[in-house]
Amino acid sequence: MKIEQLIDEAIDLQNNIKRNKKRLDELKNLLKESTVGKNASYKTISENGSARFTKRKEKITSSFDEEKYLKLDYEKKNQLIQNQIINENVNYSLDLAKAKDFHDQNLIKSIMRENYKESYFTVTISNKKK
Repeated sequence: MKIEQLIDEAIDLQNNIKRNKKRLDELKNLLKESTVGKNASYKTISENGSARFTKRKEKITSSFDEEKYLKLDYEKKNQLIQNQIINENVNYSLDLAKAKDFHDQNLIKSIMRENYKESYFTVTISNKKK
């Protein structure tokens, strides 16, 4: 297989991962809507697996905003990668523990998205074990 074909396949795979992650997030948000009026953690089982709805204490959560990160200048991106706050693999991820101790909190806040939650629940999806 030629290297160009490998590159094209890797790019297609990366795009599919991003598309699937976005859809999974949409589905989890729809599932969270079912928690309205509930005030305890619970689990729901389907034919193929289960969803665990876990009640959280905090109302505001923060998540890494990859689009904001990509808009940063090269020097700031490199600083976050060198300090191992941003892990750069197939996609970018944030090490929240290291980010909390990082000296430039304004830079960290510039790449975070605050999520105000109507629901105090998180959703964990599990496949049925065979």
